[in-house]
Amino acid sequence: MQKAARGELWVIDSGMAQKSRPCLILSINFLEHERAVVTYIPRTLSLRSTRFEIAHQMKGLETGAFDVQGIGSVPTAKLERRLGTVEAVPQLPKWKPPSSSGLRWADCRKIEAASKGGLSATK
Repeated sequence: MQKAARGELWVIDSGMAQKSRPCLILSINFLEHERAVVTYIPRTLSLRSTRFEIAHQMKGLETGAFDVQGIGSVPTAKLERRLGTVEAVPQLPKWKPPSSSGLRWADCRKIEAASKGGLSATK
């Protein structure tokens, strides 16, 4: 039985639905009593420039992207061959709420009430 680890790139047989394609493994190793299933994100060459595509380049493969909307799971029997590992993407900065110059909660409540015919939306 093939063992795939998180962060590895494997060619996965998608059956009759699609052709075999490289996929990024997301799941962690399963235990003996758990299902022998891996979760993956497929890699595509048909780029649509959406915010759900993560660009990827790797020696030996054409430039492509991981299509996050195509997430799926397959039994480990569908794993064909390991291509390598994917380098970690630098972590994005932590999200910060808008500064005090932005809308405040009280302003949002006024706008909500105004849209229902209650208070005026102006200060």
